[in-house]
Amino acid sequence: MRDEVGELIANYIVNVSGKLDARAERAAKAALIDSIAVAIAALRHPAATECAQTRLSLSNGKGCVIWGTPKRAAPELAALTNGCC
Repeated sequence: MRDEVGELIANYIVNVSGKLDARAERAAKAALIDSIAVAIAALRHPAATECAQTRLSLSNGKGCVIWGTPKRAAPELAALTNGCC
């Protein structure tokens, strides 16, 4: 089954980098680094740990990494869990 939305997003990401000016590129990098830093800092927050435990109970152990753990879950569960951070 084809994921048209995923393809559109992937095509945009692949092709946009040459179109960004230096200022926009720095801002995008800063936003990404900030988002990752906040997510890492939130790993031990009670809401994040509860979310991870709940999702891991539904996981089959395959797929994408649950941040802050050696565990893996289906992509949608990993995204939901990691998004809690």
